[in-house]
Amino acid sequence: MPNGTIAPTQPEGLSRAAFSDLCRAWRGMGLWLSIWSPTGELVECDDQGPRFWNLCWKSGEWAKKALSAASRAVRERGTNLKSRWQVAACGDCPGASLLVIPIRRAARTQAVCIAAGLGSAGPEEERRRFCDRQRLDYQALEAAAEATPRITTDELERWAPILTSALESAVKVEAARGEIDSLTRNLDSTYEELQLLYRIGGELRLGAETGPMLQRVAGEVVSVSRAAGVAFVTLGDEVRALAGEPTPIASSGIAGVDPAEIGRLAAQIGELLDLGGERFILNDAGADARFSWARGWLKHCVALPMRQQSLRIGVMLAVNCNDTGDFTSVDVQLFRAVADRVTSFLHKQRLYDDLADLLMGMLNSLISAIDAKDPYTCGHSERVAFISRRLAEVLGLSAAESQRVYLAGLLHDVGKIGVPDAILAKPGRLTAEEFGELKKHPEMGARILKDVSQIRDLLPGVLHHHERMDGKGYPRGLAGNGIPRLARILCLADSLDAMTTTRTYRTFLPPKVAIAELRRCAGTQFDPRMADALLSLDLAKLLEEAHALAGSRLPRDGESGAAPALVREGSFSTRPIVTREMFATQVAPW
Repeated sequence: MPNGTIAPTQPEGLSRAAFSDLCRAWRGMGLWLSIWSPTGELVECDDQGPRFWNLCWKSGEWAKKALSAASRAVRERGTNLKSRWQVAACGDCPGASLLVIPIRRAARTQAVCIAAGLGSAGPEEERRRFCDRQRLDYQALEAAAEATPRITTDELERWAPILTSALESAVKVEAARGEIDSLTRNLDSTYEELQLLYRIGGELRLGAETGPMLQRVAGEVVSVSRAAGVAFVTLGDEVRALAGEPTPIASSGIAGVDPAEIGRLAAQIGELLDLGGERFILNDAGADARFSWARGWLKHCVALPMRQQSLRIGVMLAVNCNDTGDFTSVDVQLFRAVADRVTSFLHKQRLYDDLADLLMGMLNSLISAIDAKDPYTCGHSERVAFISRRLAEVLGLSAAESQRVYLAGLLHDVGKIGVPDAILAKPGRLTAEEFGELKKHPEMGARILKDVSQIRDLLPGVLHHHERMDGKGYPRGLAGNGIPRLARILCLADSLDAMTTTRTYRTFLPPKVAIAELRRCAGTQFDPRMADALLSLDLAKLLEEAHALAGSRLPRDGESGAAPALVREGSFSTRPIVTREMFATQVAPW
């Protein structure tokens, strides 16, 4: 019998505790209660009830047969039974009567309660013949009958509505309790699901690396669901898995399984889902020949397609129940909610990637255009970006902030696109008029970039990287800490690269001389604290690394008239200079 309940195990049934309470209340009146299924099978009886009935129950089969027949008769009569109860004779037992009460719910008989009572004794001869027929001990039965309270048929008729109401009330209370328990479980499940989706929403951030994010999501699902393992497999991962290539599948809880096999499972189920269907449930993988290759590790599986505009872009797999049961519709509902959230994220991520690629392509083109205008400054933007990032790191800026500094370094001279080539490439010193035109490039750069919202935080660096601490810089003549921090960083890096590379109007300075110039100009041209931080580095090595990144090399003695020597010819027009990690965050104000 199910734990603590009376079969059949419908939510409307009567619990053992409620039945025991009824038995205690009515046995003092001489009634012996029992519960039967509509098919005539005993569910529960009052083993502490009146002695006569317990003796009959234990001593022969007649009582079982009589009560079973009475319970079956209820089903045979069905809804034709006009009364809520019926009083009937109990077989051929002298003076015995039965009160038969159907337990109904939603117009259907769930069970039958039978109350047996013993009325007047009747003739002794009749009682003896009954005992002889049923092979009962007459003396023992007589003694039990003497100890049992008597109840006549009329009294049974009068008590019938009271017992019926008590029984129906108990059934309703049990039904309500079951509904409350079910509601509580559903609320708990819904709360956990909402908590999970909330945490997943916090994990799925546009611009961050997708694989690690999905792996954390898989771990969250495993922590609150019945799945032992969860995996997210995109279409590209399936193809790599089938080709035997390493696959970056995001998963949790299935570390002992070859990722190639997970990819194969996703590909196989994905093909089935493509034929039509919103889910695939496998609760006995060992019995399905299609998955015999995975019998070593696969027992259960729920697979949900991740579709974008009806095109499947991947599959979410929930693998193996972590208890002895099978996956249920409740499990599938949770997995579906997660799969939908991840699918929506992947769609947005793809749009984000497309926009990021477009933006990066445009910025790369801008930077390449700057380098193409003057071979003497070719690679300058990349070297300034590299030196600026190293300085930012030494100053204690975060990794994300340092990446933004790097991007600002790449873009700091974009305004030179608007400066005539004759001025940029003029040998010798510029006239006052020509220098005035050149000094416009910071403002030109800021105007060119001002409508690109993703880099708006970098504009202070582009606009003010030629300001000086003593206020003698341009374009605004800012001084001291009035100069944005980003601009002060770029100013140092720009000056260091300019000093150590040959220009049309002068030759390069060796690193040692450039170091002396940095010290001399600290406090007048450069932020002294930042200058000290830059001088704490091995500047000769830093410059070598910067040139290596830019595809050039540091000028050597004897190369005083040459532009920076290129190591990778044509590299500035083909390789990406701006990368997605530079957009990890926006840092403002500088």
